[in-house]
Amino acid sequence: MSAFLEYFQNEESFVQSLIDGCLEERTVSKVCEVLIKAEIYLCFLYWQDYAMIDIIYETAIKAANDRNWLNSVHKRLLLSKTYGSLVMGATEETKRLLSVNKQVQLSTAIQDTELQGEFLTYQGLYKMFIGRVEEGVRHLEEAPSLMETTPKHRTLKLIILQVLALYQTVDECEAMGNTGLVVIPEIDETRREEDRIHLNETRLTHNQALQTEVVILVSQAVKNISTDTTSQFFSNLLLQILTESDSAIPTGATGRFHFNLSGVRLLIKLKKNKNRVIQIGDIVNFHPEKIPKNATSSNNSERTKANHVEALESEKSALDIRLKVLGEEHLQTASSYHSLAATQYSLGDFVSAPESDKRALNIRLKVLGKEHLQTAHRYHELRLTQHSLGDFVSALESNKCALNIRLKFLGKEHLQTADSYHSLAATQHSLGDFVSALASAKRALNIRLKILGEEHSQTADSYHSLGVTQHSLGDFVSALESNKRALNIRLKVLGEEHSQAAASYHSLGATQHSLGDFVSALESNKRALNISLEVLGEEHSQTADSYHSLGATQHSLGDFVSALESKKRALNIRLKVLGEEHSQTAHSYHSLGASQLSLGDFVSALESDKRALNISLKVLGEKHSQTADSYYSLGITQHLLGDFVSALESNKRTLNISLKVLGEEHSETADSCHSLGATQHSLGDFVSALESKKRALNIRLKVLGEEHSETADSYHSLGVTQHSLGDFVSALESNKRALNISLKVLGEEHSQAAASYHSLGATQHSLGDFVSALESNKRALNISLEVLGEEHSQTADSYHSLGATQHSLGDFVSALESDKRALNISLKVLGEKHSQTADSYYSLGITQHLLGDFVSALESNKRTLNIRLKVLDEEHSETADSYYSSGATQRSLGDFVSALESDKGVLNIRSRVLGEEHSQTAHSYHSLGASQLSLGDFVSALESKKRALNIRLKVLGEEHSQTADSCHSLGVTQCNIRLETLCQPLSQTSVH
Repeated sequence: MSAFLEYFQNEESFVQSLIDGCLEERTVSKVCEVLIKAEIYLCFLYWQDYAMIDIIYETAIKAANDRNWLNSVHKRLLLSKTYGSLVMGATEETKRLLSVNKQVQLSTAIQDTELQGEFLTYQGLYKMFIGRVEEGVRHLEEAPSLMETTPKHRTLKLIILQVLALYQTVDECEAMGNTGLVVIPEIDETRREEDRIHLNETRLTHNQALQTEVVILVSQAVKNISTDTTSQFFSNLLLQILTESDSAIPTGATGRFHFNLSGVRLLIKLKKNKNRVIQIGDIVNFHPEKIPKNATSSNNSERTKANHVEALESEKSALDIRLKVLGEEHLQTASSYHSLAATQYSLGDFVSAPESDKRALNIRLKVLGKEHLQTAHRYHELRLTQHSLGDFVSALESNKCALNIRLKFLGKEHLQTADSYHSLAATQHSLGDFVSALASAKRALNIRLKILGEEHSQTADSYHSLGVTQHSLGDFVSALESNKRALNIRLKVLGEEHSQAAASYHSLGATQHSLGDFVSALESNKRALNISLEVLGEEHSQTADSYHSLGATQHSLGDFVSALESKKRALNIRLKVLGEEHSQTAHSYHSLGASQLSLGDFVSALESDKRALNISLKVLGEKHSQTADSYYSLGITQHLLGDFVSALESNKRTLNISLKVLGEEHSETADSCHSLGATQHSLGDFVSALESKKRALNIRLKVLGEEHSETADSYHSLGVTQHSLGDFVSALESNKRALNISLKVLGEEHSQAAASYHSLGATQHSLGDFVSALESNKRALNISLEVLGEEHSQTADSYHSLGATQHSLGDFVSALESDKRALNISLKVLGEKHSQTADSYYSLGITQHLLGDFVSALESNKRTLNIRLKVLDEEHSETADSYYSSGATQRSLGDFVSALESDKGVLNIRSRVLGEEHSQTAHSYHSLGASQLSLGDFVSALESKKRALNIRLKVLGEEHSQTADSCHSLGVTQCNIRLETLCQPLSQTSVH
């Protein structure tokens, strides 16, 4: 036995021995005997590879047929293959029969009425299959009169009678306005008896396989007029046939197991019968180890991965055999390449998968030609791999090829044509061509509505896809409606506990999130998560997606701690299910970094961003949109850490990849320009920043239109840079546009509307219109309180900004109250060690300083400095600000030596971080000069103030308020020097 097992361990040798054994006279009878007796073993050995079984059986059947002394064996082998392949291939055979009229044209040249009857039957069934029901019914009504009483024609007439009976029943029920009244009618008893007699005359036995073929053929032919009731009927009928086969086909009969196993597979495909689990259980008893492993593998990621690796080896072995037996240019070889690609794709091997898919496609192009439905199908599947690799341009080309073939062979109103439009929309969406994607998604939806009706899972898919594109175009109201329709259909057709229902809740939550309805979004995300946990379990990629989305909403609600927890769960699942080197794992690190950033943990955020980038580079390569996203996120973190030089490099890489992969006119390219402008702004290069932000705005206007939230962001950011350049009039105009768009697109009660009021108030403040600024800041605060609540970082920002304006209006008492509220919220929400908490201490210190409470101000300044040194490090512009504020308070307390030390610290940091030619570096020289002046060091003070003036003239221009300040201060210093010069002789005279 051990020698026997060792022999069979090498699968390739085993298969080859069976095939070669049929060609040798001395071994052929033994091989045939093995095939007859080892049916169950072979079936489980090639559990998913039906074609391999066909190759083995075909070789043996041919060998037995060529030898008269193996007649009985030949019949048994043929019966075994027929039982299996007839049922296993029923749906494929059905498609072949239903498409037969594509090659057949009825004409007066056909004289054989028997043949005419067959042609009319096939043509009628095909017409019904593609949705041309009335035309199909006419052909079917005409066909029976042209047929004979052969078994083949009897079978065709049975099919015709059942199709017509169902059609007439549904037609009458629709006329009554209630398809729920459908009851499958019995065939007339006289006709039934007549059919039974003729069937008995032909001595057909074990007819379950033929019955199954009829059921599948009828169900496919009438699928466009079927209701839930009729679909259930076909499922029940197939189940009844399988049950009856237990007694009709003797135990141990050749082909019995093959027939039952294949029948159960078809039953699962019908997806309607609730008893299918019991039937699968019966089949499982044949092999207690193989199926349980497959059935539970989805709940165990390690087994799943092991199964994929095992499957990969099997696929490679099958491919090698087919290449040897059938050659390169054979359809089954193409099938092997296709299966190999699917397994490689499941293992995340995106480099090998498209290569295998391309080989499969090339074989089909050579064997079948470019204009063939199977070729279209392979183009369709190749697009999936290209899309996953981020090669959207190639995916678009494959989509178009598939669509054109299907339009030519199937017409506009066909489900496969709808599939192509649906797929095309997804690729156009990824390329940022949202307008074209919207048109394609609508075409897919219209076809599915016409053929399948409103209440169908594919129709729900189309609504879902449409909603995603509307969301990307900023049409959140329409997206919300589409997402709700998709959800309602899925709940009705599939039920609450279904992965697609979870996907709909997920998408609905995303749109609610964008509309600022975070409470509803949170509820939708929680539902999506609960369903995923119930249906798929904890360790599943879709469950990870649900945790990920939930974390994003918790983040937007300011609950960063919960968001961090949800994102960590998503990451852990993805690490376990998908592994470290996977694009979704990279995405989890990316999102985790965002929450760590918001919690002020910049060091951890930087680490997460770097991991995300490294994985993206390894798995997807440099030229991929997700790699661009990783550089983008890394740049933001580097920016917040004050490492503007590194941030600039990351932003430039992001932009270059976006331009190469997505092109100029894409929303993500606009994002890259936007972020680059922000970093240039922080480096004091306001001219370059203005150029980058204008570029981002122009792209968004072209791609997204004027009335879009991201367009509003661009106007907002542009206003900030115009503000810094002292162009307050232009800044005011940009801020007003940003506000008007936000109000129109998102409404008054939205966090982005609050941000727009906030920014508008800042510009009004700079223009000296403090009354208007106060009004804008109050509106920003009220919206933040209503939408986000008291305990939220953005609410703290609103209090902070309000305090600044109250400060400028001279209402220091109210400013102090606002600053204290901002600080308390920051401490509660973000903790002591956070940059925003440092900002609150900083602002509070300035107000205390102006109220003359220098001791408290110095304490606030020290706290600010300590936090920033810990969170941001020494060389950061905001750390420099803290030194500056401390110096000002120390001067007011008369501690000029300490003030001078602080001013030097400010200057050193700003010179290193921002460079010599920066407005804040100029400000540092200005302040240093003031301290030197107070200490009587007039020469050094004069030098410092001259430097301040020269930088301001170069960076800000002559007509800027800060340049004017420098001129004034320089004049004061020069005046002091003159006075000192004049006073020296007088003092010397008085001494004498």
